[in-house]
Amino acid sequence: MPRSAVPAAPSAATAPQDRVPLPQKIGFGLGSFLDMWGHWLYQSLAFHVFNVFLGVAPGLISTALGLKIFVDAVSDALFGWISDNTRTRWGRRRPFILVGGVLAGIGLPLMFAVGRGWSDGEYFAFMLVSTCLYVPVMSCFNMPWNSLGAEMTPDYHERTRVMSVKNAIQKLPELAMFVAAQFTTLAVFNDASGKPDILRGAQVYTAILGGIMVVVSVLIFSLTRERYYEAVVKRSTRRVPFKDTLYRTLKNRPFRQMLGTMLAYNMATAMVGLLGYYATVYYVCGGNVVEATRWNSMMGVAGLVCGLVGISFAGRVARRRGKRNALMTVLSLGILAFVGDWFFYDPVLPALQLLASGGVAFVGAGFWTLYERELPRYAEVTELDTDPKAFCEALKNELLAVSWEVDLAWPQNAHAEIVDGRLSLKKPPRVSAHPDATRLQEELDKRLRPVGIIDVLMAVESWLDLHKMFKPLAGTESRLEDLRVRVIMVLFCYGCNLGPAQLSRSIRSLSAKQLAWINLKYVTEDLLEKVTAKVINKFSEFELPSYWGTGEHASADGTRFNLYERNLLSEYHIRYGAYGGIQYTRVSDRFIALFSHFISCGTYEGLFILDHLNVDESEQTSIRPSKLHGDTHQQSYAAFAMSKLIGVQLMPRIRAIHNLDFFKPTKSAKYENIDSLFKGTIDWELIETHLPMMFKIGVSIKLGRLTPSTILRRLGTHSRKNKLYFAFQELGKVLRTIFLLKYISDVDLRRFINAETNKSEQFNNFLKLSFFGNGGLIAENLRHEQQKVMKFGHLMANILILYNVHDMERVIRELRDEGFPISPDVLGDLNPYRLAHINLLGDYAVDRRRRVADLIVEPILRKKASGGGGTAANGAA
Repeated sequence: MPRSAVPAAPSAATAPQDRVPLPQKIGFGLGSFLDMWGHWLYQSLAFHVFNVFLGVAPGLISTALGLKIFVDAVSDALFGWISDNTRTRWGRRRPFILVGGVLAGIGLPLMFAVGRGWSDGEYFAFMLVSTCLYVPVMSCFNMPWNSLGAEMTPDYHERTRVMSVKNAIQKLPELAMFVAAQFTTLAVFNDASGKPDILRGAQVYTAILGGIMVVVSVLIFSLTRERYYEAVVKRSTRRVPFKDTLYRTLKNRPFRQMLGTMLAYNMATAMVGLLGYYATVYYVCGGNVVEATRWNSMMGVAGLVCGLVGISFAGRVARRRGKRNALMTVLSLGILAFVGDWFFYDPVLPALQLLASGGVAFVGAGFWTLYERELPRYAEVTELDTDPKAFCEALKNELLAVSWEVDLAWPQNAHAEIVDGRLSLKKPPRVSAHPDATRLQEELDKRLRPVGIIDVLMAVESWLDLHKMFKPLAGTESRLEDLRVRVIMVLFCYGCNLGPAQLSRSIRSLSAKQLAWINLKYVTEDLLEKVTAKVINKFSEFELPSYWGTGEHASADGTRFNLYERNLLSEYHIRYGAYGGIQYTRVSDRFIALFSHFISCGTYEGLFILDHLNVDESEQTSIRPSKLHGDTHQQSYAAFAMSKLIGVQLMPRIRAIHNLDFFKPTKSAKYENIDSLFKGTIDWELIETHLPMMFKIGVSIKLGRLTPSTILRRLGTHSRKNKLYFAFQELGKVLRTIFLLKYISDVDLRRFINAETNKSEQFNNFLKLSFFGNGGLIAENLRHEQQKVMKFGHLMANILILYNVHDMERVIRELRDEGFPISPDVLGDLNPYRLAHINLLGDYAVDRRRRVADLIVEPILRKKASGGGGTAANGAA
């Protein structure tokens, strides 16, 4: 069942307006020169110059470096606040980056402008004053620069690419730091006695780097742009209060967790870095400073190489296991690296130090890559701001930003138009399939091995040991010796809707009563959901589904199944013209079904789109979508509001968009191109008033005390006495307007949403083909038995999908070894909805040796005459 090519998910293919041009990425990445040299170069040379060469007591050096941290804590917050409230023609970040960067470049060599022969007290006073003056200069550069990185794009994955470019460029200033100590011992700086003049070497080296920092500051100012400032901040007159901002930042729990992680990591690296330097000089090299600096330089190069490997490793683990698991993996490796580091300092084998440096750099590069990617995401996504004013202000700014961007870009929008105030969207151009995709489809059709459905069940059951999950409802262990066989037959019986009576005629080992007994005594809806989750988790381990989607997206849709007329669930469906019920299914962007619910035909399907997203961790599958798609009837104002409260993004396919209303953030907002779309203004005061109660509902859903469908039913009754109804409606207006603005401005987004929604329809067709028994009629009148039958059907479809993926990967490996062109684009055009190679009906053999009974044609009510060939009357004439 081939499908047309679809665009990559927005998580992988960023919207055009959210992309950051490469020169801007490079411009931002150049800031790592100032970040590394301004923060770390002085600390790395301080002990080398002041202690080893000038003989200053290490305790005084450590005290001076430690006291500057208190100045840093104040200056960072202060310059961040000043930058937030600055309005200039060049933005609010770039002027500080330019001024702070130039001053930092000029000030770096001045920090080593000391004379020889000073007392320890004089050296200490100079270090303390110079560092305390230099730290605010670096804060003037560093805080706006870091903020600029988070504001360059609202797209999470594009921001990841920005940080990846920055981390790659950062290896150049790191290399300069690694060779700094060796540079100071070059023969050109030797004094009259021939000994290295380390102080003079440090002064020359920092002067060179300071000049580079000045040039880099100008390049950053010239290459970067402040998109968020132009879209929102420039039009806002609101000032950010210092105390309130500090309080809200420290109140953010995920931010505190990330801050604690960073603090622990920095303490560990600082300890290893400082003590490791002395271990190399005095233990490994016996006090030979020149030899020690040479080894330190080689360790730096080894760390550079291992750091690049660490970035790649962290990215690979993050893509396969998620960012959080990747961060935990890197931190676990970090503990091993920091503890085992000291065993590599050996005067007999000094080359082992390269492993020490490489291990720490490998972990460090991975940590900072993940940390910098996740920090903005924690601030934006993970935790909602519980302060009503701040929450509403953030939403208002987002609506302002999106509406202004859409308005500015509207003349270049070739796929939407407004004619006489009526919005019209043009059909997006069709994306053709990859040239090799058709060939691959044909090869799969040829090479997939024919197999019976019982063989499929036996294979999957053997892989997963599903029979171990089936136990008597009393909780005791099963005493059935042939439980595996019975489980396979029950899955076939109910998963294909054959029924026990019909199936028992085709098998000799089990009777209809035995099949029905297993269903009644062993099977519940909860059990079927757990078995389905196990199948999904095994499916996720295969590589092929990763080319179909990220797992972050899912689509929901319903399809009708026949029911008897006389039961409590059955209703007449006007569109289909028959009685039945709706199987409502949520399908992952990787084509496997995650959740299903059997509802009546008259039920509004959009009520259930958010259900089953906040179940216990132990019951969740490895695929956890955060973005949901569906048809137009899957959305409502209340559904949009509810999705925001539980951390889910609702992205439905919209039909008849000209009938939907857009809302302005303020009455004074005027737009040049899209002003006619807006029909009203948001009542922010209403949202702010009832936001605490809405948060309570969101928390209850998160804790599993309440289902979203329960609340959505109450909020969908148009009760004019329910104040929460109006608040949810108003919040939903904001969120839906933001989505609709993005929807009409981005043709790639529309194409992607349409493709994701089609996956649900494809699954529904596949489900009906596998649920072939009894003509698709569910021959049950009890509500819980109807639910169980449909859960069986959902499970059977997922089992077939799992088996197909396993067999498809086998064929693809064979084709790869034969030289067939395999690429991610080609694999992305496949899907697992294949039944042509699976025999659903069984094997029917023709036994020609079997004796056929004679054909006898005789009267039924009269006996055949005993002689003469006639017939005798049976009774009186």
